[in-house]
Amino acid sequence: MMKFPSFLCSFALIPMLAFGGGSVARDDLDQVLLTNPALAKALQSSLVLADVGSATRLGRQVGDLGGARIGPYEFEATLKDAAAQSATVLVTLHTDVKFLDAGGRILLFDDIRPDTTGLKILEKLLRYEVAAEPVAAPAPTPQPGADGLVWEEFALPFGGGGSGTCRRGTLNGAVKELEINYDEGDLIGWTFSLMFDEQNLPVKVIASSSTFREVAPGKTEDQIKTRILEYRGGTLVKVSSSEGTNAQGLPVDFEDLMVTSVASSRVYRTAAQMRVAEKQQIVDLVEDAVDAQNRLTEPLVSVGDSRWKPIAIPAQPMLVDASYTTTAAALFYLRSLKLLVPADSTEQPGHLWTDLLSLKDGVTSVLVTASGYQDDEIEGERFLVQVTQVEGGWQLASVSKQVKKWRGEDWE
Repeated sequence: MMKFPSFLCSFALIPMLAFGGGSVARDDLDQVLLTNPALAKALQSSLVLADVGSATRLGRQVGDLGGARIGPYEFEATLKDAAAQSATVLVTLHTDVKFLDAGGRILLFDDIRPDTTGLKILEKLLRYEVAAEPVAAPAPTPQPGADGLVWEEFALPFGGGGSGTCRRGTLNGAVKELEINYDEGDLIGWTFSLMFDEQNLPVKVIASSSTFREVAPGKTEDQIKTRILEYRGGTLVKVSSSEGTNAQGLPVDFEDLMVTSVASSRVYRTAAQMRVAEKQQIVDLVEDAVDAQNRLTEPLVSVGDSRWKPIAIPAQPMLVDASYTTTAAALFYLRSLKLLVPADSTEQPGHLWTDLLSLKDGVTSVLVTASGYQDDEIEGERFLVQVTQVEGGWQLASVSKQVKKWRGEDWE
């Protein structure tokens, strides 16, 4: 039985918002054990720790240490005593934890902000406790809730700094609702609620993204964006959205979603697949659903938007063969001008989307959005590429750009 221990380190008064439970491998304790060799020897001479235990997981508010594990640690263990090897005990290792800045100075927890970088952990083993492992009672038979569904909840095995849980509600063995919580580990969290009809087809998908950020020195906010997609027989029939912690749902012009029909289809497809997926498959599908939702929640921009900044292009006409589609021609021009990395580069943006915005007076306007950059300043860029059709192909007319500096902020 794994249980999350009470917080007993030297900074026990820290707000628990910054902490959570997390798994930890036995081998990851080696550095901690080296800080108290005598105590470690006594522990290892009498006990064999399980391969995996639990620890305190630092949250996304703790600078670039978000996702790191600290004590206290809990492990199931068996006794080395031959007469009692079948006995299982619970071992809790208590530690003293200090945070150091990039210069090696000790920081108070209140001095750490979400954007603090260069942090290090100094941790020392203080003591350990051994307790008899209680015999687990048989799991009760799940009973239907007030909604008539039988619910089960389980952790999802996200890699890296991510973590998540899934609640699955069934009726007569068929999944009717799913609730998935996913913490990306980078100040971004997602919640998905999926509902299915009598034919087990998705009828409603509710997706909420939560962005935790510092808006002023010492002041933070949790900005929430929600989008609700309703389907009938596999067809998207209604969309609504809200933004802000307490905002009311606002209707969204259905035309706003026409160019993102591929993304809305992905939302539907991933919802249908999640209904019957295993744990690891759900993890992969959540990442696909987040990608689709990022596309849906990105507002469209008009050709006449005042934020477009023109980019100089060669005076010599740039021609592309007529075999290229309009969007392929736009991507070719951006890569030729080195505004996008080559198609075969390993350093691609996290998301790359193309939309046809308009065709007017012989000029076709293409919107190219690149986001998910691994950059400290720029989260994404989008380009307005205007081309004209000439004899034998396409000719570049103009290129403009907008930049998004941080996730959760507007384009400029």
